[in-house]
Amino acid sequence: MGIWYPFGIALFQAGNSRFLWVAGRQGRFAAGGGEKGGEGGGKVGEKERKGKGLLGWLRGMEYGQRMFLVVTLGMAVQVSSI
Repeated sequence: MGIWYPFGIALFQAGNSRFLWVAGRQGRFAAGGGEKGGEGGGKVGEKERKGKGLLGWLRGMEYGQRMFLVVTLGMAVQVSSI
């Protein structure tokens, strides 16, 4: 239980954060923002979105990929600290 319980919590948190992101997108769409209009509804240009280095690479990733990476890194840190 010492290692499986935190893994379950990490995966649960990743799932909840994904649902929160989807709910925010749906709320913006329902408010009339859609994909292109409204506050923050449009896509940011590639040059504005991506910077240089690791931080730019992380900002350029999609939300789901970023969350998967963070959860995976957290699990790896926990396993390596045993």
